[in-house]
Amino acid sequence: APSRADNPMTARAAKARVATTYKPGSATTPAGNVAVSSARGAVTYANVTASNRGASKFKVDRATGRVTIPKATRALNYTMKIKVTAAGGPNYKAKSQVVTRKITVK
Repeated sequence: APSRADNPMTARAAKARVATTYKPGSATTPAGNVAVSSARGAVTYANVTASNRGASKFKVDRATGRVTIPKATRALNYTMKIKVTAAGGPNYKAKSQVVTRKITVK
C-alpha cells in the first residue's frame, strides 16, 4: 500500500492574542475562534484546557468549534486551548494542532 501524505491542515487562532468579550451564556461564531485551512478529512474540535483552569468548563461544539461560555462564569480573562483534528483519509494522515484562544468575560 502506498504511504499516506502528511495532512496539510493548518489551524490558528483567528485573531492571535486578541481578547474577545463575551457575555456568559452566549456563544461565539466559529470564525471568531479558530481558523482552519487545507484540512483533509473531517475536522473536529475539543477543549483541552487543563482541568484546574476556569476555561476548562467552556463548551466547544465538536463539529463546528463554536465556544459557549457557561452562565456562572466569573468576569475574568481566560486562556483556552482548543485541539483541532483533521481525520485524514485514504491519501492523508490524521493531524492535530492545539490553538490557544484568549477570552475576556465581562
